[in-house]
Amino acid sequence: MKCFGRNSGALRTVIVGILVGAAALGLNGCLTTQTATPETTVTVQPPSTAYESYNLGLQYATGQGVPKDYETAAKHIRDAADLGLEQAQTALGLMYERGRGVPKDLTAARRLYEQAAEQGNAIAQQRLGRLYLLGRGVEKNLALAEKWIARAAAQGNAAAEAIFGHMYLKGAGVSHNTKTALMWFRRAAAKGHGPANVALGLLYARGKAVARNDAKAAELFKQAADKQDVRGQYYLGLMHELGRGVAKNTAEAVRLYQLAAAKGYAKANKKLEALSKQRRENDFTITEDNPANPKTPNIADALRGTETANKGVVIEKALREKAEANDAPSALLLGLLYLRGAGGVEKNTIEAGHWFQRAAEAGSARGQVVVGLMFLKGEFGVAKNNAAAARWIKRAAAQDDPSGHFYLALLHLKGQGVTKDTTKAIEALRHAASQDYAKAQVLLSTMLQMGKGIAPNHKRAAAWARRAAEQNDAKGASLYGMLLAKEKRFRDAVPWLRQASDKGEAAATGMLGWFYLSGNGVGKNAAEAEKLLRRSANANISTSQFLLGVMYLQGTGVPKNCDTARHWLERSAKGNHARAINLLSKLEFGMAGCGGAV
Repeated sequence: MKCFGRNSGALRTVIVGILVGAAALGLNGCLTTQTATPETTVTVQPPSTAYESYNLGLQYATGQGVPKDYETAAKHIRDAADLGLEQAQTALGLMYERGRGVPKDLTAARRLYEQAAEQGNAIAQQRLGRLYLLGRGVEKNLALAEKWIARAAAQGNAAAEAIFGHMYLKGAGVSHNTKTALMWFRRAAAKGHGPANVALGLLYARGKAVARNDAKAAELFKQAADKQDVRGQYYLGLMHELGRGVAKNTAEAVRLYQLAAAKGYAKANKKLEALSKQRRENDFTITEDNPANPKTPNIADALRGTETANKGVVIEKALREKAEANDAPSALLLGLLYLRGAGGVEKNTIEAGHWFQRAAEAGSARGQVVVGLMFLKGEFGVAKNNAAAARWIKRAAAQDDPSGHFYLALLHLKGQGVTKDTTKAIEALRHAASQDYAKAQVLLSTMLQMGKGIAPNHKRAAAWARRAAEQNDAKGASLYGMLLAKEKRFRDAVPWLRQASDKGEAAATGMLGWFYLSGNGVGKNAAEAEKLLRRSANANISTSQFLLGVMYLQGTGVPKNCDTARHWLERSAKGNHARAINLLSKLEFGMAGCGGAV
């Protein structure tokens, strides 16, 4: 059988996806070969026709029956292209366009696309039109772009249909016509073309050429995202972030942004940075037990009944009068109002910083810690100054303020504005921890567990972690649960890990997932394990990513899926997880069906 003989329908419709593997080519049924192994000697017969040269080139390009070798692939495909085979001309053009097996050369790619396009190859027509549309390797020419894209679209090429839609949407080379753009996007989307799903989704989200329909837009973005389209992932994330067409879900939005960012989509990276920055800014408020994450017990009382701007102005005026008279609590609360934009005042971080400094100067320990953090970070209208940060935080510690002791410990650990001194850091941590400052208890527990600057003591580490956990501190509960698990007290660990997981501690969620996977402390439940591990893995816990990859690799409680397994193992490996790196190495060296012992 000749898969690419003259009567084969594949002559005009085969997708030339040499660069993405045999599955994309749809050639699995055509290349009947034995998989090469180190023990197998593969004898390749010299080709006698253009079709055989092309098939042989595809074998080398996809590694089916022979070692994967783009240079050898290019040689055989070139032989077929020189004999006028349109698929070979298209494939070789794509190799030149992307620099696979040959030097990147857009001029050579254009010439090959032209030869195949003149023979009616839809893929070549689409690629050639795209070069003219973008001015890649040729002078930008919208008329020629329209000519070749139209020919490819007329043959039902989904990519060309989507490009044609964009041309009509923007009036590039054709008259601007959103209705016609809509028609072409729908044609391409009906063929499962991810970018067309995104384009169509944007029309529905923006109410352009169709009535606005957020639910329909989200559905289209999801269809694209399910095909691993990065823009589909990004826009579906945006819908989740804004709660448009789907339930508002920031965690799911972050997960989708991370998927798109991992593939290099710049917009997703910017969104993640923005959300991270927003969280940091939101954390910089004032609270009794955590000056870096402010919620003062008085804020609710101060803002109660201040729903209207007029009442807010009254509160602001009253606070300002007291603050001007050096009343520290009033200055602190006024700074908080400006920080949050609450109580009828506009958000103004510079003004907030001014009143925090007034509170600090009036003797407020919390104000002094906050001002210290302002100088440490260079925020709220002050320049970064570690020495100034240390002075203010020392003043709070001198008042025996637990948060002052805690941040002074951090300064000593890092050598910021003070000498780097672990002994002084531990002394400050003990002062804070003894006053039930949970952050200090967690850090002291961690240092005792690791023996960092102090003799390791598992029993004392567990005691401090438990004291933090009993204050409903999520990190304390997570740490205490893990210390219990280390003692193999799995049943005792479960409630603490649940407490931490319910408050968003991803590491605790992952540990619970492992419990359900292994049956430690709970009944074995692969479905629950997968759910918990996925939640944790999406928060970039590398061990959870590794375990999830292994589940999909072995088909444990989930359908075996090599692509999904590899996805999670690769993410885990990026976090330097040694077992994931080792397992990926094994898979790379020929474990058929991505099987093999883990």
